[in-house]
Amino acid sequence: MAKNFAHGNNFERLLLDAIDESLNALGETVKATVLFLLRKNFNLQRREMPHNPRRFELAFRKILGKKGSEVVEDLILKNLYTKLGFKHNEFDGEGFCEHLEKVRRMIENKTISQIWNSKLKYKGNA
Repeated sequence: MAKNFAHGNNFERLLLDAIDESLNALGETVKATVLFLLRKNFNLQRREMPHNPRRFELAFRKILGKKGSEVVEDLILKNLYTKLGFKHNEFDGEGFCEHLEKVRRMIENKTISQIWNSKLKYKGNA
């Protein structure tokens, strides 16, 4: 069961937390280096990553290589899915950006459903 998270800003915060946790697994020096290279070579600030997933993915591949980036991307997705209470089945044929879009939609759908249900409950009590 998914935890209660609103869409938009919360998705972005959760994704940034998942990115940080995943890069921490590589060690603080590697994390700092990757973030520095994203800023310097790709003009991609940390706060912009959720808004530019394709650009983040491409820059990440250039920094870590195809296999290295896939490992970290999978870790990011696992961390993100865990935070939301969803099960993560590796990449199951979808790319990193496709997974992020799927998670964003799940959060939006959950939020819309919660708003609708709360309105129905409120009307029922009136």
